[in-house]
Amino acid sequence: MSNKKFPFSKLFVLHCLMYCGCTTGTYYYNATLTTIASTMDGNVILAGMLASTYSPVAMFCRPVAGFLNEKLGRRRPNEWGLYGTILSILQMIIAKDLMVLFIARVLAGISFSVTSAANYAAASDLAPEDNKALGIGWFQNMATFASYIGPAVGVWGLN
Repeated sequence: MSNKKFPFSKLFVLHCLMYCGCTTGTYYYNATLTTIASTMDGNVILAGMLASTYSPVAMFCRPVAGFLNEKLGRRRPNEWGLYGTILSILQMIIAKDLMVLFIARVLAGISFSVTSAANYAAASDLAPEDNKALGIGWFQNMATFASYIGPAVGVWGLN
């Protein structure tokens, strides 16, 4: 029997699970956007462009989000990002045209960049020094798991 103890705190594990849940909700809408957009008189190309708007916005906003996290701490930017995510999901639910969906996707990209930067920084803070790389690897696995589960649940929800 090994005497090794579990390398992570309960807070770190809870943080990983929370991030997985939040990210699953984001990926849920990625799978449904093209279907929703095509029902609003959008063609497949517009629907694809709408779905892919999210990633470049998040990519360009992450350095600003990192700066905000360093200036304001982890909690405040994370709260702003979560509020933005909720607002973007509400926009997607009530959207009647493609422009509202586009604005919702831009807001979702900005919000996700803020929350992901805050959550990765917090995960790095919570992971023990002697297992930091292992901790960040497990934290990233939560996002990877969410990227598999979210779209599957989204497509299942459409049926």
